Amino acid sequence: MGRYRLPALHVEWSADVAYVIGLITADGCLSSDGRHLELCSKDFENVEHLRRCLGLRNTIGTKKRGRAPFREYYRVQFGDVGFYRFLQTIGLHPRKSCTLERVEVPRRYFADFVRGLWDGDGCITSARHPESRHLQWRAHLSSGSLPFLVWLGRTIQELYGLTGDIHQTTRIHRLLYYKREGSELLRVMYKERDAVCLSRKRRVAERFMRDAAGVAELVQA
Repeated sequence: MGRYRLPALHVEWSADVAYVIGLITADGCLSSDGRHLELCSKDFENVEHLRRCLGLRNTIGTKKRGRAPFREYYRVQFGDVGFYRFLQTIGLHPRKSCTLERVEVPRRYFADFVRGLWDGDGCITSARHPESRHLQWRAHLSSGSLPFLVWLGRTIQELYGLTGDIHQTTRIHRLLYYKREGSELLRVMYKERDAVCLSRKRRVAERFMRDAAGVAELVQA
């Protein structure tokens, strides 16, 4: 599987490809026509990363979401039957938000896949305890699909020995990592200094990894 060549885009499994698949899993959309794909993000950098990693020349556009005042998002759309079918073979499908179960990624690139998920649907929060003043913080990944988060948590535990907690709600579920586990997960994701990533989230992550005690108030990536 590690040498599988994506049919039309002519790229092989690599750290960058695994990262892009993480982004698509989080914020991508597979059209029901069996050919077209879209990535939509509030971060221009995420969309540009997808273009660069896949060697696309498609124009980055914008779209508005929500109610007025609308939020503007960046998006790139492209059509590639071979790549679309490849994504289907590893677990992705149209209208995946609440029905996704797992994504088959080679183990050697799983941390890169998680970093892509993180740049799409990950978050860090921190705050000082009002009495002890000890730093309390957590890293979490969100999804509308509970089975996907259960699989993700089990795989992270199997590969890296890190245990997370799942918090269920009526719409969005979260896979939470506290203190040591959260810090170690961030170190796994950002092990390579030149790894492709969303810079604003890496800056926040590095503050925690370097000196968590230096964060005095709520910080949200």
